[in-house]
Amino acid sequence: MRRTSVISSMGVLVMLLAVGVSLAQESCAIFLEEALSAVDMNCDTLGRNQACYGYNRVEASFLTDVEDDFFVDPADVTDVAEIETLRTAPLALENNEWGVAVMVLQANLPDTLPGQNVTFVLMGDTEIENAVDPDDAFEAGDPLPVTIASQGATVRSGADTTFNSIGTLTGGTLIDADGLSDDGVWVRIIFNDRPGWVQRSTLTEDEAINSLPTLGNEVYTPMQAFYLRTGIGQVTCSDIPDDSLLIQGPEDITVQITVNGANIELGSSGMLRIIEDADGNPALDIAVLDGEFVVKADEHNPVDVIIPAGHHSQLCMSESQNSGLDGEANDMEVSCGASEPEFIPPEMFSEAWCGMEQMPAKLLNYALTSCYDTHTVQSGENLFRIAQNYCTTTTVLASLNGIGNIDNIVVGTVLTLPLSACEGTGATTPPPGTIPPASDPSATTDDDTTDTTDDAVSNGCESFTVSPQTVTDNTFSLDWMDVVGASSYVVAVFDDSNTEVQAIPTTESALTTNGGNFPSVGYIDIRAYDDAGGYLCYARFNYTRVGVPSGEATERVFPFGVQASCEYAGPDFKLDVAWIGATEAPVTISYVISPGVPVSTTSNDLEGSFSVLDPNTFSSVTVTSGNDSEIITFVSC
Repeated sequence: MRRTSVISSMGVLVMLLAVGVSLAQESCAIFLEEALSAVDMNCDTLGRNQACYGYNRVEASFLTDVEDDFFVDPADVTDVAEIETLRTAPLALENNEWGVAVMVLQANLPDTLPGQNVTFVLMGDTEIENAVDPDDAFEAGDPLPVTIASQGATVRSGADTTFNSIGTLTGGTLIDADGLSDDGVWVRIIFNDRPGWVQRSTLTEDEAINSLPTLGNEVYTPMQAFYLRTGIGQVTCSDIPDDSLLIQGPEDITVQITVNGANIELGSSGMLRIIEDADGNPALDIAVLDGEFVVKADEHNPVDVIIPAGHHSQLCMSESQNSGLDGEANDMEVSCGASEPEFIPPEMFSEAWCGMEQMPAKLLNYALTSCYDTHTVQSGENLFRIAQNYCTTTTVLASLNGIGNIDNIVVGTVLTLPLSACEGTGATTPPPGTIPPASDPSATTDDDTTDTTDDAVSNGCESFTVSPQTVTDNTFSLDWMDVVGASSYVVAVFDDSNTEVQAIPTTESALTTNGGNFPSVGYIDIRAYDDAGGYLCYARFNYTRVGVPSGEATERVFPFGVQASCEYAGPDFKLDVAWIGATEAPVTISYVISPGVPVSTTSNDLEGSFSVLDPNTFSSVTVTSGNDSEIITFVSC
């Protein structure tokens, strides 16, 4: 009896603990909503190069003496140039504390674009120390009107011909300029409400251009360079973001910052925090939510390291030293190159990261995307079409979801989509003659060809059967029952390793073909499609080919087909192309490198593959053999 009583008490205790945790998590979600709502009201009038006390509690030290009541309450504002250190408090629900501070910085953006800024949001146990002495801070002068010479000018995103073109200007155009490159060869202008660069030789000569300031790598505006310190580890509430610094630049405009000595270029949103690496040593973790961050080449990085959306990279840190403005040996410098960018695991983006999507819109340049969306595989879909639908690639989906065979996905599987995924456009089911659809574990596959899924019944597929179920090494015929609403079919042949080796389209409910082109052992799917090419259902049967001739194998003939993928392979982007069934050599592979540079190469292989690396993304590839041609366009590379 005594033992029973103990067990009962423990059960009650567990139940109470479970209820307590549930209530705590619910209170966390409410607390986050209230805190961010308060930040929205407190910091809604923040100007350029200013900082705001967003939510209780924020501590700051300044470079000059301040009054007792200066920057001590939510909604207080100060100039960033006066800040020595800014620190937000860790989460303490019992004290109603979770420090939030907001800064709006100019960074290296022109004065003539006052509406374009970089936003910093400090959350939880986070501190930044200013590394820009006010006496050394860059102060831009008035812009200088300059005139484009008669030949016109190409406007580039950076001060070199290695940067992409963002437009052109015709001769005689008058435009504002505000700075020179280090070598004086390039002039920064304001082009379509964003900074751009033109070669000085494309401008009408004017001595006043010499008076423009030099905009080099060592020129900083207030807080453009800083040292970051954050708590290590996760907060106790699953709804509250980790101790971190959110940084967001203007959309589609690149800015530069220096974090703990590392030069970083960003045109997007990301999270910075200090974590422990695999060896327990401190490291700077950069997680990119959208766009990309670039860790610039330096003594630790022989080349630029690009961190795309949905990826993160780590940089190891040195022992603490005195490098900032507070005079304390508490600044860790980056001491090694950026690690190879990796997909941010979905578990890292817990509910806490999703909570950042509640960040007030008025504080940001554009809405944040910090939650992974999902897609549940439906009957008839394949990974290639799902990837196209969400503006990504099969390689990305396979990597995120641990898929070994991209041609074999199962109905009902919940796929994690990358952070860069679009809303979803287009069909997720393949047109006739393409990649096989997802297999349905609820469908019968052994010598019973009736598709018994709900989808099959609703589309008139309840009588979808095939006869005969024998494949011979010579000419033979297959017949099947018409499917209500179907206007075309695909006879898809698979070998015993689940690889589709042939896909034969037809508009009839029968097919005569040569079984000698089929694998000795495998199975056949007959897929039905409607007038719009939408997948309806399929019938399947397994077979062992009879009458296989001895000696030399029968030649197998494949229809012309092309597969291609584009992925980031740090520091470059990689294009992979494969083709089969080409009828004439040479095969021409034509691809376009962003922003619109065409490149071609040829191959004498009727079945082959091709790969190429380039620092820029690829927008499309076309493979041509005789009269056969197929183009694949990449929405997101």
